[in-house]
Amino acid sequence: MKSSKLYSYLMSEGALVLNRFTNDAAQEVVLVEHPIYGDDAGILVMFPKYAVAFETDFFDIGDLAESKEYQPLYIDEDLKFAYEVN
Repeated sequence: MKSSKLYSYLMSEGALVLNRFTNDAAQEVVLVEHPIYGDDAGILVMFPKYAVAFETDFFDIGDLAESKEYQPLYIDEDLKFAYEVN
């Protein structure tokens, strides 16, 4: 699903917010649970400023919210993780 369409879907469904933080690139990051599959699906990453969202293979909030290595970044209209750009 296109990232902007996924974002709109998550907003309309009122996806459960698991965590919210600012990454090292000063981007607001919102981690949400999949509105249909819940914790049986990977965590979804939203970047509200850009109105985009992405699916991940991560199931642990700590990996995304606390680890500098796996910190989500929005770069070149795509989801990147810190280890991919450093």
